[in-house]
Amino acid sequence: MTKQQVIDTIGWILCAVLLSILLYMCSASPRPLSVSDDKNMKDFKNALVSFSRGGQRFVFAKDIYGGTVFDAKKICLSIRDEYAEAGAEGQRAELRRLLPDSLLAIEKLTLREALPQAIIALQKADGGLVIATGRASLGTDRGDYLGLERVNVAGNGNFHRSTKARGARCADFEDAVFIASYSDINKRHYIILADRRSPSLWPYGGVMDDGIATPQIN
Repeated sequence: MTKQQVIDTIGWILCAVLLSILLYMCSASPRPLSVSDDKNMKDFKNALVSFSRGGQRFVFAKDIYGGTVFDAKKICLSIRDEYAEAGAEGQRAELRRLLPDSLLAIEKLTLREALPQAIIALQKADGGLVIATGRASLGTDRGDYLGLERVNVAGNGNFHRSTKARGARCADFEDAVFIASYSDINKRHYIILADRRSPSLWPYGGVMDDGIATPQIN
């Protein structure tokens, strides 16, 4: 083998190695989240947009969705990131984790082959499911996002509430509440899903009011 042939061979090997690395990086890199809302998500967000524009602090799910297709027994919200499992099967697997008692209904769902950032699942009283998928952004003038409530309990028993931009939460529909929140961390407004039975909302029992629903969420 001549010197030129050796150089050419080494060059081809290096090209093959670089191509393999490039293909690996592309396959391992985060995939883009879905940027479109399905019809159910658009309809679901309409009520939250009206809530945001109305300047209220909180609203019960049953008050804005009662009597609609979203009137349900249980409501679940999952806010994902780009590392979530994509496609219909990825969404189905997530729904199984959220609603393990609705496996048959989950298998019957027709889901989009996409990577939605937000999944809303409503379990109906008859066992059926209503699913909404799309973006976490609500598209309001102040830029609200869907969010979740996180409750931490300190060693002294005090409760601390914060807004969580990732994760999943389910609540009984009768007790589900949406609360306007602002995060000092990323300077975003959120409409967070919470449970009115949460100790942070009902530390001493009683009736929920503005004083209970909005203490220092950050």
